[in-house]
Amino acid sequence: MLQVLEIPRRLPAFKLRGWLMEQFFYCSYPVYGCLFKQKRQAWPWTTQQLGHFAQGSLGKEIFHFLDKNGFEMLAKFESHDALHVLLEYSTHIVDEVRMQFCLLGNGKRTPYLFMVIIIGWLAFPECWHLFTDAFKRGKKLAPIHRWQFEYLLREPVFLLRNCMSGFPSENVPLFI
Repeated sequence: MLQVLEIPRRLPAFKLRGWLMEQFFYCSYPVYGCLFKQKRQAWPWTTQQLGHFAQGSLGKEIFHFLDKNGFEMLAKFESHDALHVLLEYSTHIVDEVRMQFCLLGNGKRTPYLFMVIIIGWLAFPECWHLFTDAFKRGKKLAPIHRWQFEYLLREPVFLLRNCMSGFPSENVPLFI
């Protein structure tokens, strides 16, 4: 379950800084996709098709996440939505940055990740403690940034979360 993000002490222009960062995302992800995701295959499922997966599966939970937020899957960026579901970060701009810090701690290294964390770190100094906590959380998790989520869509979310947290299970999918 996603927790409500609370930032007790906001510096001036918090909403403006968030809006500017959102504009950066909207303008930069197509460029990033053209430069770095050319070889990546888009998932063969639509958002609506994910809605037909079993209750509690990663596919169904991605469907609920997208539906709740009024989003459609972006081709070649589908794993980002899976990470939102598994890591339980909302789409609030600070949570987007927190998720990238978590992935940095988990070992992911991409130009886009570095841009997001640098800009997020500078834009939201009142959230540095949240970013540090997210980084530490990522260090504790199994290396999920390498998982191929398109092969895990039928797996129960609770099982995947147990796997990423290091809890043993006899039902671990072979793709992990």
